Amino acid sequence: MKNSVYELAAEADRIFREAVFQAQEDLKSKNIPLVYVNRDSKLCWQISDDKIVCRKPRSGKFKISE
Repeated sequence: MKNSVYELAAEADRIFREAVFQAQEDLKSKNIPLVYVNRDSKLCWQISDDKIVCRKPRSGKFKISE
């Protein structure tokens, strides 16, 4: 099998990051932070200052994603 689960996850992550980057570029001139909420995992991704930040929406704790 050519596409393992890890390869598919890496491809999904690459596509997500590419889409987020494009959205950030589109919103950059308006100074609007981009927030993406993944309801399945109940995580909130916030893109600001060229960083992708992940947190649980109610905890208020942020973890910088690499």
